[in-house]
Amino acid sequence: PAIRRIGGLLPTKAADNLYWLGRYIERTEMTLRVIRAVIGESIEVDMGPSSDSPTMARLAGQLALWGATGNAAQPVGALCAQALGDARQSGSVRALMGVVANIGEGLRDRLATDFWRLVRLPLPTFDGAVTETLLDAASRMIERISALSGLAAENMARTEGWRFHDMGRRIERAITGCRLTLLLGSDWASADDLTVLLDLHDSQISYRNRYLTGPSLPPVRDLVALEPQNPRSIAYQAQRIAEHVAALPTLRGDGMPEEPQRLAGALAATLAPLTGDMLTMAALTDIESRLLALSDAIGQRYFLQVRKTEKVEGAELLS
Repeated sequence: PAIRRIGGLLPTKAADNLYWLGRYIERTEMTLRVIRAVIGESIEVDMGPSSDSPTMARLAGQLALWGATGNAAQPVGALCAQALGDARQSGSVRALMGVVANIGEGLRDRLATDFWRLVRLPLPTFDGAVTETLLDAASRMIERISALSGLAAENMARTEGWRFHDMGRRIERAITGCRLTLLLGSDWASADDLTVLLDLHDSQISYRNRYLTGPSLPPVRDLVALEPQNPRSIAYQAQRIAEHVAALPTLRGDGMPEEPQRLAGALAATLAPLTGDMLTMAALTDIESRLLALSDAIGQRYFLQVRKTEKVEGAELLS
C-alpha cells in the first residue's frame, strides 16, 4: 500500500466513546483521591485533619453527592469501603470502573492490550474495618489509573481520537476542580480545608516550594485554579481544551468559530488574567456552568448521528 501519515476517519460513535472514556477515568481517579483523603492517611499530607473534622464531613458529603456512598454519616471505614467496592452505588469506584470497561468494549480496535489488562484487573481486596487495607486498596487503584493515563499520554497517536479522549479528561478535571474549590476553598475555609484541597490537586510540593508559610486562601486558590503551569489547575485544563477544539475540523466555510470553539476560547480568555485574590465563589460557579455548557456543545456538534446526507461546502456527510 501507499505510505500514509493520515489516520482513517473517526466515526462519531468512536469520538463519543473516547470522550466519555476520558471523563469516567478522570472521575474514578478523583473519587479515589477523595476516599484516600477521607481515610486520613494521604501520602502528601504531613498533618492531615482528623477523621471527625468538618473537613472530613464535607468530603464525605461530596462522596454522597457523587453517588459513591448512600450514607455520608456512617463510620469512616464503612463509608470508604462502600465508596470503593459497592457496585450498587452508581458513583463507587467499582461501578465507575465497570462503566470504563463497558465504554472500552466499543473501542477494542482503538485501545492497546495493556489498557484492557489494567481495566480488567480485579479490584484490590480490603477490609472495611481496617483503614490500612482501605488505604492500600485506594492507593493501588490510583496507581492503576495513573498507568491508564500514562498509556494515553505515551502510546496514543495525536489524532482526533486522542483529542476527544484528552478533552474528556480535562473537562471532567476542570469541573471537579471547580466543585472541590467551592467545597474547600470558600471564603471561610480552614487550614485543614486548604491542606486537603492542595493534596487533592497534587499541589502540596509546589505550594511548599513557593511559599514559606502554611496554606493561605488567595495563594491556594491561585495554585489550584489559575496557575497556567499546574497540570491540575482549572486554567490549565481550559487552555488545553481550547487548543483541542481549535484543532478539530469545522463545517463552516466562513472562518467563523463554531459554538464549542467560541465557548472554549472565551473560557480560557476569562481565566487567563485572573489571580487568586480576584477569584470569587460566584466566578467559580460561573466557570463550572460554562464548562458544563461547553461539554453539551461538544456533544451537540460532534456526537449526534447525522440522519441523512448533508451537503456542506461541496462535501457530503453521511450517517
